[in-house]
Amino acid sequence: MIPFILFFAFNTQGQDFYSVIAEHGLVVRNKPELRSERVGKLYEGEPVELIEDTKIRLEITDNDKTIEGNWFLVESKSRTTSKLEGYVFSGYLMKNNDYWNVGWGCEQSKIVCSAEFSTKFSDYKIYNFQITDYLRTNIKSDTLVLYEEVFNEIGDKLLKVKPRGNYKNIEIHYTRIETLNDWGETKNSDGIIPKWKGSKPYVKLEPVNEFYFRIPKTDYEIIREFTAKELNLVRSPDWDLVGEGWWYPRYQYKGLIVPYEIKSILFKIIITDLNNRITTEYVEIKLSYGC
Repeated sequence: MIPFILFFAFNTQGQDFYSVIAEHGLVVRNKPELRSERVGKLYEGEPVELIEDTKIRLEITDNDKTIEGNWFLVESKSRTTSKLEGYVFSGYLMKNNDYWNVGWGCEQSKIVCSAEFSTKFSDYKIYNFQITDYLRTNIKSDTLVLYEEVFNEIGDKLLKVKPRGNYKNIEIHYTRIETLNDWGETKNSDGIIPKWKGSKPYVKLEPVNEFYFRIPKTDYEIIREFTAKELNLVRSPDWDLVGEGWWYPRYQYKGLIVPYEIKSILFKIIITDLNNRITTEYVEIKLSYGC
């Protein structure tokens, strides 16, 4: 994909990053003890870097549920004016799959910026991610379509999904929608405009503390090459050509050279209520290719 290469310019090998998954924030203490002095508080969704796992175990009860973890020494990674470092309970942290990155447009926020939206049955929040406020549509009655603000930053973000009303179970499934020549209008020698659209099977996301999920990291090259192999695509002669500051992967497809894109990501949400009635809804987020 085009701009994702911009985010691999630094090396974070050996570093571990987490997101806070406590709805009312997470207390930071000066020692790994519940009675020690409070030195601050982390916001829900705030990214932190692990400095040390003390291996000191802790078990608490929250809403009749037992949560286990260790005391971690962490440092906040989203505050630009002052450093916040101290000990927190790891039971309210969710590990990043890759590295910490707040995303373009979020860097100056003291409080983590996020995309918030709702459907008929659920409330959603994606932390350290931005959507374009004025572009929201319902193509189908069960699908909310949103548009990413900039730069394909949806991978590895923290997602919170909270159903409205009483429910028994919630499942989140995820896939990516890929296209060839989505915006092309040139006809080939057969007089047709060759286009393709497809997706991989849904992947079920596993929850942590009931409402929180980690959006899978998008390895663009692996996904693209897998699709190219499935469709028997051949790279175009101008594969390495860069235009207008960006690089589009191009393939020969049905007589034309066409661009490949991961066009959007799609969430399928399955909610079971207390009467075992099942409701399914979808959220599609269309990815951007520039500012």
